[in-house]
Amino acid sequence: MPNQQGELRLGVIGTGCIGMEHIRNALLLPSVRVVAIADPHEPSRQTALAELQHAGVREVIALERDAEMLQLSDVDAVLVCTPNDTHHAVMRQGLASGKHC
Repeated sequence: MPNQQGELRLGVIGTGCIGMEHIRNALLLPSVRVVAIADPHEPSRQTALAELQHAGVREVIALERDAEMLQLSDVDAVLVCTPNDTHHAVMRQGLASGKHC
């Protein structure tokens, strides 16, 4: 659900290859703003953060745990870009927190 400014504030859980592809695609959408990323793998998280900053995104919250992201009130929806065998659990948590997945 877009906020009052008409933009969808997006969180990305998982910043490996698939997560980065989704981040790049989200950056092409004028009504979507990536506001948070989460990944327990520090190098992946830092690479994603650097790419977002290079694209001009200055205010991104980078977290180690997806549970922290799901508690953020300024995240409207999340993309689950974790390994396939974790999708179900992560999406259940996301939906339970009121986020669109």
